Amino acid sequence: MRSISTNKKLLAILAVSLIAIVFFTSAVSCKLNDPGGEVTEETVEDPVTGTVGSDGIDEDSEPAVIDEEEEDIAVKIWIEDLIPEEISSEISDFLEGDQGIEIVEFKEQAQAVLEILPAGAIPAVQGTYEDLEIYYIMAPVVSFYNISDGIVWDDILDWWSGDKAAFDGIFGAEDPPSMIVEEIDHRILQKILGQPLNENIQVVSGDAVQDSLRIIEGAIAITSFENINKQSKVLSINEMSVFDRELDYDDYPLAFSVMLTGTDKEAVGSAAMSLEGIEITNRDMSKLASLVMTGVTAMARYKNIGIKMDEIGILYPAKKIVDILKSADITHISNEIPFVEGCTSENRFPFMCSDPNYIELLRYVGTDVI
Repeated sequence: MRSISTNKKLLAILAVSLIAIVFFTSAVSCKLNDPGGEVTEETVEDPVTGTVGSDGIDEDSEPAVIDEEEEDIAVKIWIEDLIPEEISSEISDFLEGDQGIEIVEFKEQAQAVLEILPAGAIPAVQGTYEDLEIYYIMAPVVSFYNISDGIVWDDILDWWSGDKAAFDGIFGAEDPPSMIVEEIDHRILQKILGQPLNENIQVVSGDAVQDSLRIIEGAIAITSFENINKQSKVLSINEMSVFDRELDYDDYPLAFSVMLTGTDKEAVGSAAMSLEGIEITNRDMSKLASLVMTGVTAMARYKNIGIKMDEIGILYPAKKIVDILKSADITHISNEIPFVEGCTSENRFPFMCSDPNYIELLRYVGTDVI
């Protein structure tokens, strides 16, 4: 009986030991599987406080996580301060909200630059550039009563370089002519043409350009397209008119383009994608209507022009001017001779008439108003 009792005691002790081993193993397993817990030889769990180790860190607390700073993927762009505010503001508005673009204050911070250059020019940068549909156009203007219609670009360059006689063909040689330029336009011209060597330049505000033309005799102004008004006369440059709808900006000397430049080809390419579809100009031809008005037209039969029309052809008088007349939105003809059936050479002054067939000449030139 004593032997049996002893064996029972041994079996009880063995069972308790096995239970203890299983419990200890489970506890260690839970520690290892818990990402927030950490088991070391120096950590001891306090059964009352639930803390671990001598430093008192809560076992159940979340581990500290340090967020890595997000990579800055925005392309930094600098907008040149020579770009007129009306255009630079539209550019900024176009890019507003674009997470891929950051507009910076200083050129040194930028990976890409928006700068104003002559249209069609190749920037002097060791990198790449993109042409954008952003244009700023100027034009030479004089007093409305000046009889000149155009100027040669080389004369403007010569005058800028100090030749005071370069504008004699427009104003005569009595008084040295002056040039009137708005401040922002003056700064742009300085960038493109260099420092002017002619001291007869007056830099004024935009509103004062036209007033100065009226006051100063022998003055020419270089002004932005939107500042042209009916009080002044616009000169063509090298026979190119700023009012020509088909004007080629690459050939017109006072056409400037805002280009995207930079030495970082990838950054310039990314910025160009953000600017895709942008169209800005101070010469919006959709807001312009052109009117051509002729003087008196007298297609009198058997009287000079009528004779030529009968001999050479009805369209003969307009062969050299038809493109000009047809290019206008409205072509106005002042016709003071009536169309009369049976108009013959027997008609005598002051009784003049036109053959009804002559009306084909008016149709040929695209007449809108007679």
